[in-house]
Amino acid sequence: MPDLTDEILRLDQVTVADAPPYDVGLSDVSLSLAGGDLATVLLDRVRFRTPLPDVACGVAELEAGNAIFLGKPWTKYFASAAARHRGMIGRVFDDHPWVSNLDVDENVLLPHLHHRHGSAGKLRERARELAGQFGLNDLPTARPVATRPDELKRAACVRAFLDEPRLLVLQRPTFGVYPDLMDPLLAAIERARARGAAVLWLEDVPDVFDHPKIRATVQYRMNGPRLELIGATPPGGTPHAPKL
Repeated sequence: MPDLTDEILRLDQVTVADAPPYDVGLSDVSLSLAGGDLATVLLDRVRFRTPLPDVACGVAELEAGNAIFLGKPWTKYFASAAARHRGMIGRVFDDHPWVSNLDVDENVLLPHLHHRHGSAGKLRERARELAGQFGLNDLPTARPVATRPDELKRAACVRAFLDEPRLLVLQRPTFGVYPDLMDPLLAAIERARARGAAVLWLEDVPDVFDHPKIRATVQYRMNGPRLELIGATPPGGTPHAPKL
């Protein structure tokens, strides 16, 4: 059984400048995620491009504070170690996260092959299994530009959940495919949490954020650059309803 008490991600009083490519910075942001935790963050619908996912993945420049992954600040990892640890993070990006001159199936497998997470054959077999769970007949084999947006979003979920990441960072994962993707996404999240992964889910649509099947352990919202607590799950209980 996984140890669900192990801290996977911690942000300590993180501040990030308000500058492109973000719509807003971060100011004195703190949170902690252990194995099995799911934190949901309601974004500002006008300024939803926040540095928070990049901070979690150790690729944003901090003005103050620390972003700690698996017990060590990202700034303390050497480049090769940081790359290996980022290979333990599954991410659904908000922008266009595809290498244009590779087919979608190659895009899905590439980061996992780069980090040597198993043979190509085994990875493809597992990816096809996940593709079916996310509503695809198979991994798309066309270039991203020639693939339907809904198929790209489903393929992005396959890539994120492939090879059992320790942390999942989901940026508006159902955008363009809500509500069809909701049930398979929630099922995949629950499987990941059961094996000890932590999940950070950012959403700008209140209907999705408030979905009754999301069993978040803690709920936040962005208020400008500040992360505000909405509610948390009491021990042995159910999440408090958010007050929006």
